[in-house]
Amino acid sequence: MAGTWKVFGLKSHKDSGGVFKASLIYSIINEEYRIASQKSIEVEFTYNPNNEDFISFNDLTEENIVNWARQLVDFETIENEVLQDYNSELLKISENNVSEDLPESFNNLPPEFDVSGI
Repeated sequence: MAGTWKVFGLKSHKDSGGVFKASLIYSIINEEYRIASQKSIEVEFTYNPNNEDFISFNDLTEENIVNWARQLVDFETIENEVLQDYNSELLKISENNVSEDLPESFNNLPPEFDVSGI
């Protein structure tokens, strides 16, 4: 199962707009079994606002940050660790025949947690 990289924090210099630190999280989520496995990292960057490749803060995309981090961090190892943890949790559920479903009479519960932004 494939996971998702998301940026959940940035530190930048206000005067130049240069990003020098990013917080990212890699998550694998299975809503059916209510399993989530994840790992967060912090990555530090150096930048030069005079470089022709410099991207100002307001023009950055999440993809830019993820790609920069991918150049500095071993994403494959992190993704494999998270996948192993996810598979371990999935195996526990299947081996123990575990259900986290609620009876139909529990119809007054709040809506399910929205994980689309994770």
